Amino acid sequence: MEKTTVYQISPEDLKAFFDEEYAKKDANASLNALLRRYRDVFIDIKMVALMHRVHPQTVRNYIRDGLIKPELRTVEDGKYKFRMDYALELDFEKLKQQLKERSYI
Repeated sequence: MEKTTVYQISPEDLKAFFDEEYAKKDANASLNALLRRYRDVFIDIKMVALMHRVHPQTVRNYIRDGLIKPELRTVEDGKYKFRMDYALELDFEKLKQQLKERSYI
């Protein structure tokens, strides 16, 4: 039988945790190892927005426009979930540029 553990953490505590993790790690050498640690952690749109300092609606718009892809959408409440390793690698400045380039075509 497979078990799932769900942890709840405040946005401020999550940010403090990542700030501490990044401070301890050599960013170039350890990035992939750090990301692998969070492969099985799922976060919602609000957490992605908080991590990247964008509005949650921006995340929703980028999903709608096909620029980012959530891992799943929960059945019970219809909310999108992202793997944390994927969310950490998102670059909203590049996504914004891609959106601008699309509008010129």
